[in-house]
Amino acid sequence: MSHLSLVQDLLAEANPDQRTQCIAAFAQESTRTAQLALVATLREQALQALYADRQQAAILTQALQDLATQTGVFAHRARAQHCQGQLLALIHGDYQAALDCQNDARAWVAYLQDDIEIAKVDTSRSWSLSQTGNVDEAILCCEQAALIFEDHEEWGLVARAKNNIAHIYAEAHQYNRALAAFQDALQIMVAQGSSPTFITGTEINVAWMLLELGRFSESKLILERSIAHCEEQSQFNILAVAQHNLGSLNFLTGNYVQALQNLSDANANYVNYQGAYISSCALDQAECLSLMHQFDAALTVATQVLETPNITEITQLRAIVAQARALFGLSKYTATLDFLHQHQPQFTSDTPFWYMQAQLLEVNAHLALDNPQQARHQAERLLTLCEVNNWERWRYRVEIAIIDCLLAEHALQNAETRLLNLHQSATHTQRPEIRFLLLTRLVEVAIQRKDVPQALAWLKDCINGLETVQTNVMPEHREAYLRSRNAVFSKAVALSLEIDQPLQAFFYAERAKSRSLLTLLATQETLKIDSLNASDDQLVGQYNTSRTQWTIGNNRLQKLLHDNLGITEAEITQQIEALNTIEKQLKQTWHDLLIRNSAYSASAARLTTPAPKDPRATLAPDASLIEYYTIDNAIIAFVFTATSLDVVHLESDLTALAKLMQRYELNIQSVAHAPEMRDYLLPNMYGVSKLLYDQLLAPVLAHLPAAIQKLIIVRHNILHYVPLHTLYDGNDYLLARYQISYLPMADGLRYLAPQASTPEKVVIAGHTQNGLLPQVQVEMEEISTLWDAPTTLYEAACKALKLQVVCEDATVIHIASHGVFRRDDPIFSGLAMADGWLTALDIFSWQLSASLVTLSACETGRANIGGGDEILGMMRAFLGAGAASLVLSQWVVDDKATQLLMSLFYQHLQNGLTKAAALQQAQLAIAALPEFTHPWYWGAFTLIGDSGPL
Repeated sequence: MSHLSLVQDLLAEANPDQRTQCIAAFAQESTRTAQLALVATLREQALQALYADRQQAAILTQALQDLATQTGVFAHRARAQHCQGQLLALIHGDYQAALDCQNDARAWVAYLQDDIEIAKVDTSRSWSLSQTGNVDEAILCCEQAALIFEDHEEWGLVARAKNNIAHIYAEAHQYNRALAAFQDALQIMVAQGSSPTFITGTEINVAWMLLELGRFSESKLILERSIAHCEEQSQFNILAVAQHNLGSLNFLTGNYVQALQNLSDANANYVNYQGAYISSCALDQAECLSLMHQFDAALTVATQVLETPNITEITQLRAIVAQARALFGLSKYTATLDFLHQHQPQFTSDTPFWYMQAQLLEVNAHLALDNPQQARHQAERLLTLCEVNNWERWRYRVEIAIIDCLLAEHALQNAETRLLNLHQSATHTQRPEIRFLLLTRLVEVAIQRKDVPQALAWLKDCINGLETVQTNVMPEHREAYLRSRNAVFSKAVALSLEIDQPLQAFFYAERAKSRSLLTLLATQETLKIDSLNASDDQLVGQYNTSRTQWTIGNNRLQKLLHDNLGITEAEITQQIEALNTIEKQLKQTWHDLLIRNSAYSASAARLTTPAPKDPRATLAPDASLIEYYTIDNAIIAFVFTATSLDVVHLESDLTALAKLMQRYELNIQSVAHAPEMRDYLLPNMYGVSKLLYDQLLAPVLAHLPAAIQKLIIVRHNILHYVPLHTLYDGNDYLLARYQISYLPMADGLRYLAPQASTPEKVVIAGHTQNGLLPQVQVEMEEISTLWDAPTTLYEAACKALKLQVVCEDATVIHIASHGVFRRDDPIFSGLAMADGWLTALDIFSWQLSASLVTLSACETGRANIGGGDEILGMMRAFLGAGAASLVLSQWVVDDKATQLLMSLFYQHLQNGLTKAAALQQAQLAIAALPEFTHPWYWGAFTLIGDSGPL
């Protein structure tokens, strides 16, 4: 049997014992020449397989070991140990064990006095030396090997040696030297016609160095070309490295969704690797998540890596830094310092790069804890370290930290000088996070200098850059991403008003509001849980399994609470914790699907939020748009009519407003818990409501002409929780004077319009939750009589999946049920169905064309207000799914009053009134009934979105 045939048989044989027997037979029957030929082939193919197929590399290496054992030949033993060392180093990341094997191999080849073999082993051994802390020895070892190869004109081996030298320089963060070495290796490989695998791998390494040196465009071109080549040649492990590097490039340049998709693809293609490769990819995902302010998710990833057994020292340090970064992002500054101090002994002089990163986190934590002098001294030491090592990637952050310290110490002149110099040197950086940090400091300095035009110029650049990055953050992550960046919009509004530019101020206010929702409306994107290709099927399956488990667990919890059969508090806590775990899995799987949805993330242009428009162009002569905006503790209102714009600075502030709102909410809750107290509580409601009216409405309404009959109100910050239509002027409610609708942002006027629908389809669904809501049936029957053949789903037929199907082409959707708002996680707010709960997360998968969706249930309009003034709850889900308008409730509602209100509302719609007018008349009619005078009975429901006819 030829040695080539034997190699093929070994790779085809699944049984290890059979492979060992094949080698034993060959050793007994073959000549010394044939054995040497087999050894050469096994070693060459084993080394190539390290970059293509881990299983093949392990089989071939074991075959070498078996042959050495059978023959007892020193040369065979040396080559076997050489391959075993490479396998341990490159696949398993066990560098000390690898070095032991490689030292053993070197001793055998030194005994044979074979210079070329010594140089081959030293080339491999150098990497293990560098990874065990012997960097200088590693470089010297590899350089001497390269000289030996050159003397013998073994140019392919010279290229490999230079490749290793480059890797060692890269690990030492000497990127210019590494780039030069990689380019030398690549030039030799191309000239010698080396293996396409090695050429592509070296090209990827060149791209990696260009990335580290900030030459992003050059790096991206090489990586995209390499990925296409690897996919064509099915070189999956090299493909994984290229995808990994492209992911790193994308998150550095702000393309966060694409970065996570690249890293997810890389992780899937790392199937033949273990240890360091997968952990490194996971830590890059953690860094990307931190940049998007998904700190909880980043903390989970970093913790998992840190708890992984047998990780390398570098991976451990990276995981420590990633975990500390996530803790800092969660504003746990003391915990960040404690965690870093706990691991401080692990950061030594042999790991200066990671020491520097840990120290920079300490600097920022000290700054956050108001210790600027200590932070500055520490940062200045780090700056010296960056300059000595030419670490451009981190120098900017250290410089910015020093500037922050100087500003905190009121050293304005010094801070400004350093800042301008730094900004000039960073003009061409493609890193948006660095640009944002620099620009916000420049704004602060200009404000302190009272240079308003310059501050606005910096703010314009800052906000434009921020919005460019937003297009690369999927909408479900934008809320967190913008949470710490809202201040730039408030400053732009305030400074624009200071120089008497009210329309410009309004545009900045609009750009701060619900832009993620607006993107979904403008682009008609969905956040659907769907599989676009076969690789997504597993994720969809995981989601569906978790969703079923959540329903079962939730139903079990509700039954336990309802039956109250001696259940203990500990049992309830255990059940809730189990549900929380499932909810985290659901959200993570959903986000993973959104990231992998190539149609969703392929074009940033499609996800670009449109620029705000002047609402005067779309307002009717009898309508006014009032947009509230809060700046620090102050409240302003932009008041539009078809022909005018006024800006009203309210005398009230958020602190005073919050106290009045607490009194208002306490009154509402008191009636909800004790309806018999409604008449006693009504005078108090009048008083609180009048105070709110005087502070929020009276100054604004004074600017409206008498012809105005319709108000479109856009709220901001905590004002979202104020039901303005229920406020009292001393004689009547605001609702008595105006038809009122609400919008999450003024630009909603452009996108929340009903679609033409012929014939009209009406869906009426209801569930009494085991008879607890007896008026639901009456409500459904009365509304059903107003339309011919409506689709009705009652009790057992009212199921979430069935409802989704019948609602897709409906014009009007009415759902009467029990509703629950989850303040801890609004995406799991929902409506009771016969088969469990219909949640906001479920609604994101719906595709609607409805003119009106009414949720006749408790708390369906409640929401949390997140970063970017995103309104997180059922409202956002239904608007994002395509509804033109919603009628939702702000609090727990009365069953009978709600039934009467809904009946009147739909009667008025059938008589031709607009949605706003129909709701106005229905609420006024209920308020006129003696038993329902208190606003708790009628004031909960608000119209969101389009206010026109059906």
